[in-house]
Amino acid sequence: MRGHRFTKVVLTSLKVLGLAVASVIVLAGAAMFLLKTDWGGERLRRKLVASTNQQIQGQLGIGRLSFGGNRLVVWDVALRDPEGQPVAQVARAEVTFQLLRLLRKEIRLTSIAIEGPHLGLLSDSRGLNLSRATTPRKKNPAEPPAKEKSTEEGWVVRLDRFDLTGGLLTVGTAGATATEERVHLADLVSFMSGRFATGNGSLDLHFRLNGRSRLVPVGPFGFLAEAHVKEGATRFSMDADLLGGTIKARGDVPSEGLERPNVVVKVAIPKQNLAGFEWGPFRIDGQALPGAIPKLDVLLAIPGVEFSGKNVNATAFDFNGRLTIADLAVTGKAVHALTGGDPPSVAGQGHIAFTVGGPVGGPMKGAPSTWSTRWTGQFDRIRLAENAVNGLSIDGRVTPLVNPPSEVDFKLAIAAVTAGTMKLGKVNLEAKVRQQDITAGVQVASPQQITLTLAGRLDDDQQGFTLKALALAFPQAHWALEKRAQMRFSGESLSLTTLVLLSQEQRLSIEGSKAGELINAHLAIDKLRLDLLPALVVDPDLRVAGILDVDVKAEGEVSNPKVVAGVVLKHAHFQGFSRLYAKVDATLEEQIIEGTVSLEAPFAAVEGRVKLPVQPLVPDAPLDMRFDVTRLDLGEALRAAAVAAPVDGRLTSRLQLTGTADSPKVDVTLNAKDLAVSRPATPTKGADVIDVGQAKIHLTYARRSVGANIDFTSSHGGTLKVDADGRVDLSYPRVTRGIVAAKIPINGKVVAKDFDVAWISRFNERVETLGGQVNADAKLAGTVGEPEFIGDVRWKNGKLVATVPQKPATVAKRSVGR
Repeated sequence: MRGHRFTKVVLTSLKVLGLAVASVIVLAGAAMFLLKTDWGGERLRRKLVASTNQQIQGQLGIGRLSFGGNRLVVWDVALRDPEGQPVAQVARAEVTFQLLRLLRKEIRLTSIAIEGPHLGLLSDSRGLNLSRATTPRKKNPAEPPAKEKSTEEGWVVRLDRFDLTGGLLTVGTAGATATEERVHLADLVSFMSGRFATGNGSLDLHFRLNGRSRLVPVGPFGFLAEAHVKEGATRFSMDADLLGGTIKARGDVPSEGLERPNVVVKVAIPKQNLAGFEWGPFRIDGQALPGAIPKLDVLLAIPGVEFSGKNVNATAFDFNGRLTIADLAVTGKAVHALTGGDPPSVAGQGHIAFTVGGPVGGPMKGAPSTWSTRWTGQFDRIRLAENAVNGLSIDGRVTPLVNPPSEVDFKLAIAAVTAGTMKLGKVNLEAKVRQQDITAGVQVASPQQITLTLAGRLDDDQQGFTLKALALAFPQAHWALEKRAQMRFSGESLSLTTLVLLSQEQRLSIEGSKAGELINAHLAIDKLRLDLLPALVVDPDLRVAGILDVDVKAEGEVSNPKVVAGVVLKHAHFQGFSRLYAKVDATLEEQIIEGTVSLEAPFAAVEGRVKLPVQPLVPDAPLDMRFDVTRLDLGEALRAAAVAAPVDGRLTSRLQLTGTADSPKVDVTLNAKDLAVSRPATPTKGADVIDVGQAKIHLTYARRSVGANIDFTSSHGGTLKVDADGRVDLSYPRVTRGIVAAKIPINGKVVAKDFDVAWISRFNERVETLGGQVNADAKLAGTVGEPEFIGDVRWKNGKLVATVPQKPATVAKRSVGR
């Protein structure tokens, strides 16, 4: 009976499973049928265009799309940059494929045909139009680490035939007044076929490109290349006719590498005038044949720079090369003229001479493990933008060329370095490797003497390093390694046992590990004295002091770790500010930063909290910040900053920011009491300090509307109230283009009651006497810079005595009263 029930259940389950499979097949068939119709093709086109345009900054357009099951055709494809200007267009593209090959782990494209493609690359101050058009709207997730190659093929990508006809490529630069075309390649025809196995890296590739250049160098060009990689062995060939010259290369490199190569490379491209600069000649004549010593003769010349080298030894490979930099400024100008880009300004001159090679046996047996290299160089001055290196010399050697080498010597000396505001004098670096022992040292002479030395040893398996000694010395302090620290590195794993540096009571420790995509790390700094930091780190003129404690822990995935950090600064001093205290506690989790901030000083106290995404300026990223100033003495703060205090008073305030970057909401409340202003040095008489009164200000911003409520009570009598609002866009990135506050339109209401104006006279040297009370009930219009008052404004018992500028010999007085 039980067996009968079990059989019945099995049969019922099979029926249900069969019906489910049949339903899936029917639905898939129906979907394929619908996609083949004009209605389905149009829906697919809209979906494809909408999905792509949600991902990129530019805009993709497809005129028409047709789907035939194993064939996809699109017409009138256009890509535009974020400003709507055309970047690329294709008249027609057709792709045929075999979906059933997916069941055999193969992506099979039987043909790709592209007709009439036109790519117009244009560079300007914003960058390359193609880059701006294809830039993702959101940051791409971190790419997973590359997997180790397998002996199995794994998934296979196969392209039987790729044909491109009627192609056009232009490259130009857009200046302030005109666009200049640099490259114009027309009548482009290309063919390609290939097969690539993602598992073991096997490759078969055939590529051909032909066309005609319409700009210098004018004429036809052609390019043909083949490559085959299998089981570590590589075979390749390349033939090209371009730039008035030829390139020919043939190679067969077995899996054992350089021991039995069969490679011939010949490049002969004459000197060309491109964009007003001489490029070339480019010459490479090299061969590495079985049973023969390799030969190599190279000459590569670009404006301002030349590289040359040659091997003429018949019994050993001994390549002597030299890089000569005549003028990097010319190189930068030539690159700018050719590409239209805006690279940073460069300048400099110098040279590097080197040799590579050594004895070979059989005749390449053992290479390159039997080779060594030696180099020397001298540069008078190298400048990149605002950074400059003067008097640079290098000297080094490596023996033999294996990883790791058994002997390395490297020396570098610099007379002076300028990087922004930082200036260093007489920098020397020296490093040595002897078998597994490594030593290194750095010395800096100015702005003060600093010496850094370390010593360690590679582990026997070459996958670890033991740091035996580490010392940092400068006039204020001496840091040294507490005990040996061990680092291990194997594949995707990395670990560091606790590394501790000590200097009296100061302590710095770091430890951590990484296994695949997971990390676990801890950094701690205890009782760091800021007044003992070297001048290279902190400018002595800032008079920085204090005790700093830092504790940071990170764990989880590398791309999305959880980080907990705490920072405490005690007994701090900065220029005229003293007795400062600060505390920050923050957590990063799920790409959200959340934390609190506390600041205390004799003249102020601030509390704050934040909750922000890692990328707060992404348009839809939520914002949440609040800061409370519970105490602020304006006069004391200004005096501590060594600034003449024109104002005094006690303030409290609250700032709250919510919303998103493209739609922020701001709420600010400010309370001021015992406000006083120093009277300017004028001929008018009166007290040096003028009591002003107290005020409460409330500012808001939301949906491009700003509001202001001001309630002011004067110490001299009377009140003034202002309620106003205006329209202004403070969203990101609009705010980065600048806001002219004076031109913001405003409207609102102004109410004044017995507002005494006598004290205002002390701020204008031409006004000797000003009296009376103002009463107002008026509308406010115009702009912030030029407000207008419309309505009832009365000046009661008004009095004004002012000097009127006349000729130097006379000064008149006017008196106005009511």
